[in-house]
Amino acid sequence: LSAERKDGQEVLEAYDSNVLVLTGNSSHMAPWHAKLGFQRSPFIATFNSLTADGGNVAVAAVEVIKIHPVAHIEFFEDENGKRMEGPRSAKDENALSEQWKVLYQRKRELAASKIWSDLERRAALMMRFADRLEQRVGPGFNVKNEEMPDNLDDLYESLEESDRHQAQAILSRLSRLEAGSLAAHIREKLLRDREAVAGDIERELQDKCPPREVRSFRVIIVKDAYTPTRGGDSGRKAQLTVWDVLNLSIAEGSQAGEFKLGQKFL
Repeated sequence: LSAERKDGQEVLEAYDSNVLVLTGNSSHMAPWHAKLGFQRSPFIATFNSLTADGGNVAVAAVEVIKIHPVAHIEFFEDENGKRMEGPRSAKDENALSEQWKVLYQRKRELAASKIWSDLERRAALMMRFADRLEQRVGPGFNVKNEEMPDNLDDLYESLEESDRHQAQAILSRLSRLEAGSLAAHIREKLLRDREAVAGDIERELQDKCPPREVRSFRVIIVKDAYTPTRGGDSGRKAQLTVWDVLNLSIAEGSQAGEFKLGQKFL
Protein backbone atom coordinates (compact mmCIF):
# COMPACT_ATOMS: atom_id res chain seq x y z
CA LEU A 1 0.00 0.00 0.00
CA SER A 2 1.17 3.51 -0.82
CA ALA A 3 -0.39 6.44 1.03
CA GLU A 4 -0.49 10.05 -0.16
CA ARG A 5 -0.51 11.26 3.45
CA LYS A 6 2.29 10.38 5.87
CA ASP A 7 0.43 11.16 9.09
CA GLY A 8 -2.08 8.88 10.80
CA GLN A 9 -5.61 8.72 9.45
CA GLU A 10 -8.86 6.87 10.15
CA VAL A 11 -9.26 3.75 8.01
CA LEU A 12 -12.46 4.86 6.28
CA GLU A 13 -11.12 8.37 5.68
CA ALA A 14 -7.95 6.94 4.12
CA TYR A 15 -9.86 4.92 1.51
CA ASP A 16 -9.35 7.44 -1.31
CA SER A 17 -5.72 8.32 -0.43
CA ASN A 18 -4.24 4.80 -0.54
CA VAL A 19 -3.38 2.75 -3.59
CA LEU A 20 -2.10 -0.78 -4.10
CA VAL A 21 1.28 -0.78 -5.86
CA LEU A 22 2.54 -3.88 -7.69
CA THR A 23 6.23 -3.85 -8.60
CA GLY A 24 7.93 -6.15 -11.04
CA ASN A 25 10.66 -7.14 -8.54
CA SER A 26 8.03 -8.23 -6.00
CA SER A 27 5.79 -10.26 -8.31
CA HIS A 28 5.90 -12.77 -11.12
CA MET A 29 3.55 -14.18 -13.73
CA ALA A 30 1.32 -16.90 -12.39
CA PRO A 31 0.27 -19.92 -14.52
CA TRP A 32 -3.20 -19.81 -15.95
CA HIS A 33 -4.42 -22.56 -13.66
CA ALA A 34 -3.07 -20.99 -10.41
CA LYS A 35 -5.57 -20.65 -7.59
CA LEU A 36 -6.17 -17.02 -6.68
CA GLY A 37 -6.16 -15.69 -3.11
CA PHE A 38 -3.77 -16.16 -0.20
CA GLN A 39 -0.76 -18.36 -0.81
CA ARG A 40 1.01 -20.72 1.59
CA SER A 41 4.34 -18.91 1.21
CA PRO A 42 5.44 -15.51 -0.09
CA PHE A 43 6.91 -14.96 -3.53
CA ILE A 44 10.70 -15.00 -3.12
CA ALA A 45 12.49 -12.94 -5.74
CA THR A 46 15.66 -14.40 -7.29
CA PHE A 47 18.45 -12.32 -8.74
CA ASN A 48 17.88 -13.44 -12.32
CA SER A 49 14.35 -11.98 -12.19
CA LEU A 50 15.32 -8.53 -10.91
CA THR A 51 15.54 -5.44 -13.10
CA ALA A 52 16.90 -1.98 -12.41
CA ASP A 53 13.50 -0.33 -12.92
CA GLY A 54 11.50 -3.11 -11.26
CA GLY A 55 10.87 -1.33 -7.97
CA ASN A 56 11.25 -2.68 -4.45
CA VAL A 57 12.12 -6.28 -3.68
CA ALA A 58 9.62 -7.51 -1.09
CA VAL A 59 11.31 -10.80 -0.16
CA ALA A 60 14.59 -12.40 -1.17
CA ALA A 61 16.54 -15.39 0.14
CA VAL A 62 20.29 -14.83 0.12
CA GLU A 63 23.47 -16.63 1.14
CA VAL A 64 26.59 -14.79 2.31
CA ILE A 65 29.63 -15.56 0.12
CA LYS A 66 31.99 -12.71 1.03
CA ILE A 67 32.35 -10.39 4.02
CA HIS A 68 34.15 -7.06 4.07
CA PRO A 69 35.51 -5.53 7.30
CA VAL A 70 33.43 -3.13 9.36
CA ALA A 71 33.96 0.49 8.32
CA HIS A 72 32.77 3.87 9.61
CA ILE A 73 31.54 7.14 8.14
CA GLU A 74 31.38 10.36 10.16
CA PHE A 75 28.84 13.09 9.42
CA PHE A 76 29.40 16.80 10.06
CA GLU A 77 27.05 19.77 9.85
CA ASP A 78 28.32 23.34 9.56
CA GLU A 79 27.46 26.60 7.80
CA ASN A 80 28.06 24.89 4.43
CA GLY A 81 25.54 22.13 5.13
CA LYS A 82 25.99 18.47 5.89
CA ARG A 83 29.10 16.60 4.79
CA MET A 84 30.75 13.31 5.58
CA GLU A 85 34.24 11.87 5.94
CA GLY A 86 35.28 8.29 5.39
CA PRO A 87 34.98 5.46 5.10
CA ARG A 88 37.44 4.68 7.89
CA SER A 89 38.72 1.37 9.15
CA ALA A 90 37.87 0.21 12.66
CA LYS A 91 41.45 0.96 13.75
CA ASP A 92 41.31 4.55 12.50
CA GLU A 93 37.87 5.07 14.03
CA ASN A 94 39.00 3.79 17.42
CA ALA A 95 41.94 6.21 17.36
CA LEU A 96 39.68 9.17 16.52
CA SER A 97 37.18 8.10 19.15
CA GLU A 98 39.85 8.05 21.83
CA GLN A 99 41.10 11.50 20.76
CA TRP A 100 37.56 12.88 21.00
CA LYS A 101 37.06 11.36 24.47
CA VAL A 102 40.24 13.05 25.72
CA LEU A 103 39.15 16.38 24.20
CA TYR A 104 35.64 15.97 25.60
CA GLN A 105 36.93 15.30 29.12
CA ARG A 106 39.25 18.30 28.97
CA LYS A 107 36.50 20.62 27.79
CA ARG A 108 34.10 19.17 30.34
CA GLU A 109 36.51 20.01 33.15
CA LEU A 110 37.00 23.54 31.76
CA ALA A 111 33.25 24.08 31.38
CA ALA A 112 32.55 22.76 34.88
CA SER A 113 35.27 24.96 36.37
CA LYS A 114 33.94 28.08 34.63
CA ILE A 115 30.30 27.41 35.51
CA TRP A 116 31.06 26.61 39.15
CA SER A 117 33.31 29.67 39.43
CA ASP A 118 30.59 31.95 38.03
CA LEU A 119 27.99 30.36 40.29
CA GLU A 120 30.12 30.70 43.44
CA ARG A 121 30.93 34.32 42.65
CA ARG A 122 27.26 35.13 42.08
CA ALA A 123 26.18 33.10 45.10
CA ALA A 124 28.62 34.89 47.41
CA LEU A 125 27.25 38.28 46.32
CA MET A 126 23.59 37.26 46.56
CA MET A 127 24.07 35.54 49.92
CA ARG A 128 25.45 38.79 51.33
CA PHE A 129 22.26 40.50 50.16
CA ALA A 130 20.15 37.77 51.75
CA ASP A 131 22.01 38.09 55.07
CA ARG A 132 21.48 41.86 55.12
CA LEU A 133 17.77 41.46 54.34
CA GLU A 134 17.29 38.84 57.06
CA GLN A 135 19.05 41.07 59.62
CA ARG A 136 16.74 43.88 58.59
CA VAL A 137 13.45 41.97 59.00
CA GLY A 138 14.56 40.22 62.21
CA PRO A 139 14.10 36.60 63.41
CA GLY A 140 10.36 36.99 63.89
CA PHE A 141 9.62 37.14 60.17
CA ASN A 142 8.13 33.90 58.83
CA VAL A 143 7.80 33.60 55.06
CA LYS A 144 5.20 30.84 55.35
CA ASN A 145 2.83 33.15 57.22
CA GLU A 146 3.13 35.92 54.66
CA GLU A 147 1.77 36.34 51.15
CA MET A 148 4.76 36.33 48.76
CA PRO A 149 5.03 39.43 46.52
CA ASP A 150 4.86 38.72 42.78
CA ASN A 151 7.88 40.87 41.85
CA LEU A 152 10.60 38.71 43.46
CA ASP A 153 12.06 37.51 40.16
CA ASP A 154 12.36 41.10 38.91
CA LEU A 155 14.03 42.19 42.15
CA TYR A 156 16.47 39.27 41.99
CA GLU A 157 17.47 40.10 38.42
CA SER A 158 17.86 43.79 39.27
CA LEU A 159 20.22 42.93 42.12
CA GLU A 160 22.25 40.60 39.90
CA GLU A 161 22.74 43.25 37.23
CA SER A 162 23.36 46.23 39.54
CA ASP A 163 26.57 47.66 40.96
CA ARG A 164 27.10 48.31 44.68
CA HIS A 165 25.38 51.73 44.73
CA GLN A 166 22.42 50.57 42.64
CA ALA A 167 21.99 47.49 44.85
CA GLN A 168 21.97 49.68 47.97
CA ALA A 169 19.25 51.84 46.43
CA ILE A 170 17.13 48.78 45.54
CA LEU A 171 17.43 47.27 49.02
CA SER A 172 16.60 50.54 50.75
CA ARG A 173 13.27 50.84 48.91
CA LEU A 174 12.01 47.39 49.96
CA SER A 175 9.20 46.96 52.45
CA ARG A 176 9.61 44.52 55.33
CA LEU A 177 7.48 41.93 53.48
CA GLU A 178 9.50 42.35 50.27
CA ALA A 179 12.81 42.19 52.14
CA GLY A 180 11.98 38.98 54.02
CA SER A 181 10.43 37.32 50.98
CA LEU A 182 13.36 38.31 48.74
CA ALA A 183 15.88 36.85 51.23
CA ALA A 184 14.06 33.50 51.13
CA HIS A 185 13.75 33.71 47.33
CA ILE A 186 17.50 34.32 46.96
CA ARG A 187 18.39 31.23 49.01
CA GLU A 188 15.89 29.07 47.13
CA LYS A 189 17.05 30.35 43.75
CA LEU A 190 20.71 29.64 44.52
CA LEU A 191 19.83 26.13 45.63
CA ARG A 192 18.00 25.49 42.33
CA ASP A 193 20.96 26.90 40.40
CA ARG A 194 23.33 24.48 42.13
CA GLU A 195 21.06 21.56 41.28
CA ALA A 196 20.95 22.67 37.63
CA VAL A 197 24.73 22.86 37.21
CA ALA A 198 24.95 19.39 35.61
CA GLY A 199 22.48 20.43 32.92
CA ASP A 200 24.33 23.71 32.35
CA ILE A 201 27.58 21.81 31.84
CA GLU A 202 25.97 19.47 29.30
CA ARG A 203 24.49 22.40 27.36
CA GLU A 204 27.88 24.12 27.32
CA LEU A 205 29.51 20.94 26.01
CA GLN A 206 26.81 20.50 23.37
CA ASP A 207 27.95 23.79 21.89
CA LYS A 208 31.72 23.55 22.53
CA CYS A 209 32.22 19.82 21.93
CA PRO A 210 29.15 18.27 20.28
CA PRO A 211 28.92 14.47 20.14
CA ARG A 212 30.27 12.82 17.02
CA GLU A 213 27.80 11.43 14.51
CA VAL A 214 29.38 8.20 13.30
CA ARG A 215 27.67 5.29 11.57
CA SER A 216 29.18 1.87 11.21
CA PHE A 217 28.51 -0.31 8.19
CA ARG A 218 29.61 -3.56 6.64
CA VAL A 219 29.44 -4.61 3.01
CA ILE A 220 28.59 -8.25 2.33
CA ILE A 221 28.36 -10.08 -1.00
CA VAL A 222 25.43 -12.47 -1.38
CA LYS A 223 23.97 -14.84 -3.93
CA ASP A 224 20.63 -16.60 -4.24
CA ALA A 225 20.16 -19.00 -1.35
CA TYR A 226 18.06 -21.29 -3.56
CA THR A 227 18.37 -22.22 -7.23
CA PRO A 228 15.74 -20.35 -9.27
CA THR A 229 12.98 -22.57 -10.62
CA ARG A 230 12.96 -20.68 -13.91
CA GLY A 231 15.97 -19.99 -16.10
CA GLY A 232 18.51 -21.67 -13.79
CA ASP A 233 21.21 -19.98 -11.79
CA SER A 234 22.32 -16.78 -13.54
CA GLY A 235 25.42 -16.46 -11.37
CA ARG A 236 24.31 -13.00 -10.28
CA LYS A 237 25.64 -11.63 -7.02
CA ALA A 238 24.55 -8.63 -4.99
CA GLN A 239 26.38 -6.24 -2.73
CA LEU A 240 24.48 -5.35 0.44
CA THR A 241 25.43 -2.53 2.79
CA VAL A 242 24.34 -3.21 6.37
CA TRP A 243 24.19 0.14 8.22
CA ASP A 244 24.72 0.51 11.99
CA VAL A 245 26.05 -3.02 11.90
CA LEU A 246 27.69 -2.74 15.34
CA ASN A 247 24.20 -2.39 16.82
CA LEU A 248 23.11 -5.62 15.13
CA SER A 249 23.38 -9.12 16.57
CA ILE A 250 22.41 -11.85 14.13
CA ALA A 251 21.93 -14.60 16.70
CA GLU A 252 22.00 -15.03 20.45
CA GLY A 253 25.58 -15.14 21.68
CA SER A 254 27.05 -13.78 18.45
CA GLN A 255 29.23 -10.69 18.34
CA ALA A 256 27.71 -7.42 17.17
CA GLY A 257 28.06 -7.02 13.42
CA GLU A 258 29.31 -10.58 12.90
CA PHE A 259 28.45 -12.44 9.70
CA LYS A 260 29.66 -15.86 8.63
CA LEU A 261 30.21 -17.37 5.20
CA GLY A 262 27.33 -19.58 4.18
CA GLN A 263 24.78 -17.85 6.41
CA LYS A 264 21.35 -17.62 4.82
CA PHE A 265 18.83 -14.85 5.32
CA LEU A 266 15.26 -14.38 4.17
